[in-house]
Amino acid sequence: MPFTVSKYCDSASAFRFNSDCQARLGHVTALKVDGKDITADLTIRDPMNPQDASKTVKVVGVINAFAWNLEITGSFDLSMQVSDDNKTELLGKLLKGIQDTSVEAKFTVYEYDTPKKKYFKAVDTDDKNMKGSIKLNGTDRMIAISEEPSQEVEQPTNFRFEISITPAREQQVLNFAVREGANISKQWGTTQGSA
Repeated sequence: MPFTVSKYCDSASAFRFNSDCQARLGHVTALKVDGKDITADLTIRDPMNPQDASKTVKVVGVINAFAWNLEITGSFDLSMQVSDDNKTELLGKLLKGIQDTSVEAKFTVYEYDTPKKKYFKAVDTDDKNMKGSIKLNGTDRMIAISEEPSQEVEQPTNFRFEISITPAREQQVLNFAVREGANISKQWGTTQGSA
């Protein structure tokens, strides 16, 4: 049985980040669904620069959870909070029916290194878009958007979006770290056979 990497993030702390924060956080900085880039319209404090409130990043979504079983052709799951505008756009795509099942996603999960008193990148796409397609489970595509706003963080208004992504037929790399400087790269996707 393969080992599954599961990273549950504190989305409320990401929205309300301050310099004392030590929670696991995650940001999706780019996302393409149904052939269209989803706007990075949430402004979030950068955990890599916690002392400087002016250091921010524009994100598509604030990650709730990331999971992958480390199999080269295995899908990974992303759950995130998105803005009201992006909820409307994604819901519209789902209601019309997604025509282009290809997906691209760029994201980072941050963890706090207590001895060094700083954040490091625990899961990282190396600033590259991971290319894949929406996972098919029987006849259902594994993609969903909540129509109810989050009760945990009321401002900005945000909604849960979930997607499972299978890799494109190409070799890509996801980077993992257990602490700063202890990096492990794992292949995701292959050019062989069907992905």
